[in-house]
Formats: sequence, C-alpha cells, structure tokens
Amino acid sequence: MTMPSHDSRDPLAELLEVGFEEAAASPTDGSSRGSAQGVAPRVGSADDGVPSDDAGESLTSQAARPEATARAYETARSAWREALSRRRRQRFAVLATAATLLLGCALGVAWWRQGMQRPAAILRVVQGEVLQGDGQPLRGAELQLARDSVLATGSDSGAAFELAGGAHLRLGRSSRVRLRDARSIELQQGGVYFDSRRDAESSGSSGRDDGAARRAASANQPGTSVVVSVETPLATLRNLGTRYQARVERELLHVAVRSGTVLVKPRRGNEISLSAGEWLTLAGDGVRERGLVSAFDQRWSWTWSLAPPFATEGRTLGEYLGWVERELGVERRVLAEPSVVQMRLRGDLVWRSVLESLQPTLALCGLEGEIDGGVLTVRDRGAAGDPR
Repeated sequence: MTMPSHDSRDPLAELLEVGFEEAAASPTDGSSRGSAQGVAPRVGSADDGVPSDDAGESLTSQAARPEATARAYETARSAWREALSRRRRQRFAVLATAATLLLGCALGVAWWRQGMQRPAAILRVVQGEVLQGDGQPLRGAELQLARDSVLATGSDSGAAFELAGGAHLRLGRSSRVRLRDARSIELQQGGVYFDSRRDAESSGSSGRDDGAARRAASANQPGTSVVVSVETPLATLRNLGTRYQARVERELLHVAVRSGTVLVKPRRGNEISLSAGEWLTLAGDGVRERGLVSAFDQRWSWTWSLAPPFATEGRTLGEYLGWVERELGVERRVLAEPSVVQMRLRGDLVWRSVLESLQPTLALCGLEGEIDGGVLTVRDRGAAGDPR
C-alpha cells in the first residue's frame, strides 16, 4: 500500500503532532536528562524502602502531561482555525474579483449593443425621391436611420436629418452620403448643409429684437453645438460651432462657412481654418480659390426649402422671426410696436419653405415684411414706407 505523502496530511494532525512533541519535551530538566541517558526512573531504594527524589519528579511529570497535551491541542486548534479562516478570505477575494470583472464585461457588452442599436439619425424632411443604399426609396419623414445607412438624392430631390447628437444635416440634389454614426459622415458626392446647433429650430426664442438677440440667434453658445466629422474624397471637415455647406463635384471640394469655424484637413498638405463669411475651392493639388461670402448669398438658397418645419402653435412672433433670421441669413428690423414680438401664434402652419411662410405669418399678426440686401424689415400692414 502506498503511504500518503507528507503534503497530503491533515493540517490539524500535523499541528497536534507538533504539540505533543512540545509537551513531551516540557518536563523538568531532571526527567529530561534521565530520558536522554536511557535510564529508567527509580521508584525507591531497595535498601530502605523509601521513595527517592527521582521517583517524585517522575510522578510530577506524569501528572503534568495531560495539562500540556490540552495546551498543545488548543494551540493547534487555534492555528488550524486561523489557517482555515485565511483560506476562506483568500477564496472570497478571488471570487469577488472575478465577479467584478464579469459584471464589468457584461455592462460593457450591454453598452456596446445599445450604442450599435441606437439610430444614427432621424429623417425630418423628404423632397422628391430619396433612395437608400439598396435602392429602396425612403417613405415619409420621422424614419430612424441606422449606422452606415447610405442615402442618395436625384437631380430634383433632397432631404433633411437630425443626427442622434442633435445636429442637423441637409442633403442637396444629386448627392450621396453614408451615415457612419451620429458623429461621422462620409460625403461621397454632391452637397450637404450642416448646422451643429442642437436647438437649431428654436433659435431666437427669447423674442427680443435687439442686436444682442440677433447675435445670440446666430452664435453657438457653449454646450449647444455638436462636433461632427465629414469625410470627403479630398479632405476631412470638422466644425467648431458651425453652419456651413460642402459640395463635392468634378474632383473639386467647395466649402462655405455661414457661422463659426470649419477646419479643413486635406489628404495632402496642412490644415486650413475657415471662419464665418469665407469660402474656398480645394483640388487634389491644393487650394484653387478662396474668397468671402455673405450669410444671405444665393448659394445658401437651396437649403431654405429643406429647413425642418417650425411649430408655430403657442410660439411668439419673436421666436418665429428668429428662426427666419437664422435660416435665411438675414438681419431683422422691426418698425412696429416693440411688444409685437411677444404676440402668440395660433395654429400649426405648414409651408414648403421658410421664405414662403414669411408673408402669411406676418399677415396673421397685422404685419408685413420686406427683405432687401440681407435685411428683413417688419412693419405694420399698410404703414408708410410700404414698397408697394
């Protein structure tokens, strides 16, 4: 029969053995010497019949052995309990660490799945026929568009989207884009108009009619803009609180900035910064042209009909005029009573474009307007100075 190895012995048995050995070694020096010399202790003298001193020491040692054994047992038992408790603590620490790692992995997977399932954009406006990557047309507005959706417009169609981050994107005629996600877009051909404001529809909501209100309507306040990367065959565009448009055609890239700043990083060459009122044309070998453009320039006119509808019910005239000002790129001047901008609009009016909505909406408030040289003048209906 194979004897068990020393490592497989029970810890308590080992400790008890050590305790017994210590107990055996604990008697007085006299008995120890006697045992070491191999001499049996003498019980008494054969001559006088009186017990000797060695006999007394032997009896005392034998009486002390049960007490020493008990102490050794308690010592061994305490050590065994401590070792067992230490092992349990170590096992608990390992299990707790493993559980934490598993929980972290599970939460990470859940977060990743949720991000992948979240739509990249919501379709807000459709004009004409807009096709998906598989050739199927988009049916109506308010559709959710998944990541990597490919969209294409014809020669007389367009669309407007609200990205998941809150920014707005408009797709012009004869264009094709891929929505990688809410922060990355690939412009393959044609043109897009980008508005980084989360509250693009409600700009000018204060209803004030002064220079500060107009600047607030067109500026991008902290926390209200979204940075989105637009990849094109010639460069990567990145906005800094911006409204701008980009068009790819005939191996050229045209970029115009309406407000804010756009960083243009060509495939070759240094990064170019474009500020509000600037435009450039970029080719494969560098910048071809660069110049100035106003916010009311006709190159922005294609975006007017793709503006998301303004919900007029319960809104003030000042809010509506702020929206018109932002979309058309005009400055407003009100020649009526200052309180007129606080008038509440009633009913949801739906128009095909911002410009088309202007006169009917003003007429409901007893007003009329005129746009000349990028300035929108609002006055009482039939007041002096009417251009008619």
